[in-house]
Amino acid sequence: MTHKEFEYMSTQVRPQMMAVANRFNSVTGRCYDCEDIVQEALLTLWRLVESGYMIANPEGLAVTLTRNVCVRYYRSYGKTKSRAFTRQDEEILG
Repeated sequence: MTHKEFEYMSTQVRPQMMAVANRFNSVTGRCYDCEDIVQEALLTLWRLVESGYMIANPEGLAVTLTRNVCVRYYRSYGKTKSRAFTRQDEEILG
């Protein structure tokens, strides 16, 4: 896959990836930046393409990678949750 093909594919699948990230935020009640989640998933996909990984369905893999990034964000929140919260943290998280 060339850079142009990847760019075209990413513009086509971005709305689906954003929908997954938005749904993740609404279900978990968190306020993660959906654009960060999508960018991280696209970066992972590009690294797979560069390494020569054969991708049969790039759109499906992009959505799966977005879900994986969401899970990683959720799990990392659980680890940081054990620290002492400040008043500002409580206001941000609701």
